[in-house]
Amino acid sequence: MGKSAIREVLESINPFKKKKKKVNPMVADVQTVDFEALGLGGETIQAFRSATNAGITLAGKLVERRDAIVEQIDAKNYAQARQLLSAFNGDIKACIAIQEDAALYADTPAMTDEEREHARQLRLSIAEDIGAMKLDEAADEVEQLGAISARAQARTDLGLERVAQILRDEINASVPEGALPKETKEIEGLKAAALKAMDGELSAEKIEAARKLAKPVFSAIEAIERRLEVTSADPTVLYERLKLRLDDITKYPGEYQSAAMRKATQAVDTARMEAQLRLADFSRASGEPARGQAAKVATAAISTLRQKIDTALPLLRAHDEQVRKYFATLKRMTPQIQVADTLPEVDNGSDTPWKAERQAYDVSRDAVVVLQDAGKFREANVELANCARLMKALLDKRRASIDTQVSGAANQGQARGVVADLKNKGLLKILTAKQQLDLLRKMPAGATNQAARFELFANGAMDEEFVKEEQKVLKNIITRLRGDDGKKATPESLKAKEEWEDNEKNWAAWTGNDPEQPGAKDIPKLEGIFQKIAEMQFKELIKLSGLDPDNLPQNFPAPPVRVSVVPLNPNTFGETTADFPATITINSEHHMFGDYKEMMDTILHENAHAWQMMIIKQFKGEDPFGPQDQAKVRGATALPAMKVQAELFAENLTSYAGAGDPYRHEPLEEHAWTMGGKSSQALLVPPPKRSFDSSKGLKNKFWVVSSMSRSAGARVRLTERHGIYVDEWEGERAKDKKLTLEGVPGLAPTTRLVVDKVIDEFTLQLTYNASGLRGRMVSKTEVEQEMIALAKTRHPGKKLAELSKSERKALFDDVLDQEDWEASGSEDDQTAVVRATDEVDVEHARLVLDESVDKLA
Repeated sequence: MGKSAIREVLESINPFKKKKKKVNPMVADVQTVDFEALGLGGETIQAFRSATNAGITLAGKLVERRDAIVEQIDAKNYAQARQLLSAFNGDIKACIAIQEDAALYADTPAMTDEEREHARQLRLSIAEDIGAMKLDEAADEVEQLGAISARAQARTDLGLERVAQILRDEINASVPEGALPKETKEIEGLKAAALKAMDGELSAEKIEAARKLAKPVFSAIEAIERRLEVTSADPTVLYERLKLRLDDITKYPGEYQSAAMRKATQAVDTARMEAQLRLADFSRASGEPARGQAAKVATAAISTLRQKIDTALPLLRAHDEQVRKYFATLKRMTPQIQVADTLPEVDNGSDTPWKAERQAYDVSRDAVVVLQDAGKFREANVELANCARLMKALLDKRRASIDTQVSGAANQGQARGVVADLKNKGLLKILTAKQQLDLLRKMPAGATNQAARFELFANGAMDEEFVKEEQKVLKNIITRLRGDDGKKATPESLKAKEEWEDNEKNWAAWTGNDPEQPGAKDIPKLEGIFQKIAEMQFKELIKLSGLDPDNLPQNFPAPPVRVSVVPLNPNTFGETTADFPATITINSEHHMFGDYKEMMDTILHENAHAWQMMIIKQFKGEDPFGPQDQAKVRGATALPAMKVQAELFAENLTSYAGAGDPYRHEPLEEHAWTMGGKSSQALLVPPPKRSFDSSKGLKNKFWVVSSMSRSAGARVRLTERHGIYVDEWEGERAKDKKLTLEGVPGLAPTTRLVVDKVIDEFTLQLTYNASGLRGRMVSKTEVEQEMIALAKTRHPGKKLAELSKSERKALFDDVLDQEDWEASGSEDDQTAVVRATDEVDVEHARLVLDESVDKLA
């Protein structure tokens, strides 16, 4: 297997530091006892006694075992002492690991009183089980403790609305086919009661109440499934019902599993193999009573499999939530990590001003690597947050020295020199918006400075104060558009909610996507919806610049933006006039017309541009704005959110890139893409859902390549869903995502690749000609392993060597067909080497995202 994702990010790009390994102090103390030197005298004995009294409170059987070892040492039975000490040392490590894990799940502030009491009881039970050396039971209780903590933390990290939505999705689980009408009615009633518990303003207590009411729903569904298992004449139907949940468990990448997950997964896999063998028996059975008996045995095996799945899934759900959070956080941090790892502790023989910060960051970063490699993602998330804090302190120290460089540039030539120097050192991406603006001021727009200005725009940063205020406005926009007040219902919010639900209901018909009336578009209705959205969004945005929506300057245009839906160039989805007031135009003939997310994204994105043009006029004091309005966004009196950002917008407009690398992240576009992408994502109808019972919940985590076609415009096939959908890309196109492939035979690891097209949920097409790549040679051992696996179902009870030549040949042909392999070599020894024909096998190779083009994700 290749390096872990964080090792690739955190280790490979650091030329200055060797990795340090943190060792638990208790474990280190125990390991310092030299097993071979136990007979050297009292000093060694005392070292052992001290070590076993440090770091962990010994109790119960551990005390007895410790005393037994001391007795053997005192009696000079060193061989026996060494043997006992080795086992004791391993159990001490296990106890420490369990205690450390339990300590991580501290009392979370978001816990309810009931959760807090449950957690307290679990901690007491963990301590008792450690004392009794019931380590398996203690480990299981740690998992339960982690689930309670994760649930409470999720309410903080994800927000009550998101947690409630997840719970609603789970409560709305489908009633199994074959349920009796009475059972269905009962379950629907239970669902209604659970959902009603979350009506009104949400709270942790309401969510927990709904969770309790949801349990009878799940129990009733499980009872039906058990009844259907007993009454079903065909156990293959029962097995198919488990396939989706089974795949989620067995296909979860092993290197990302925790110890508890590995144990549960192994139990599921064992039960799966047993169920498949019994199903094979059933498929071969003929006549009664043999077929009935085989069905009974297979059904029992499937029931056992379902029990193992029910045990494993809660672990997977809680663990995978931490995995997704971890990789999302790491993705956001990567551009800064790449810079932080290049900052040396010593430069030209002297300590750098950031040496102490660099050392503290290194320790935390190494701890993150160890935790991730151990599959401890909850603990890794805790340490990653600490690492982010230490990294910020390090980068802030480095930014302080950049301030000196920027302020020291006396003219535009020297300013260009500063940009070039920072680019060479990879430091442009950590500049603050204020530092960028200071450099732009010293390099006026024009041909001489255009390249340097574009370098800054390609690494654009939004002002922190502006982003904080913008997030508040963004939330208000979503609330006002959908009417989801959450706290109190006003006539305005109720009307907005009613209108929004009407839009959802009729969207297909209005956009010409109704199967019964294809192409029958209601353009006036759509223009009315878009106009209302634009005006409402603008009304919120203008608050950022200190304007009162109900008391606007004289001559302020009404409306400030107009929306029209008309036929345009086929390649253009939408556009806006670069002026204020502005006109936004949507192409009614574009092939994506009717895509809800794309159309909402376009309106909100282009409307953000219209607001930017307003801000620039306000910054310049142009009509309809007077000196009082200008003072709110310019100079010493400017609002904190606009003091830097308004001028950045104005500077950007004087040298707007519009294409190439600078385009995506220059201030005007960075803001518009964020506004359009995040707003439209929140407005998506129906709301985006993540199923915890299907692989859809695992997307956007990591990509593993199954194969790559050898052709121009090579296609990459992934082992799990890539998750590149319009509604998750914040408006970015597939071509905006650059990739690095590792492990492809004949392909240099530094080759830069770009996604050209999304073929399906597992397949991407690249802008790369892979026709010259060589095929991978598959060993005879690999072929035989595939044949052995296939033989278990085709020839149960027989070993591969026991099969006839014709049976082996049939298995061999089937394996080649399934794997798309081609035999080579002589007829007598054609299994010696097998060559992939149309595919270059790159199983387990990793796609590493180029984070510098995706700062927003």
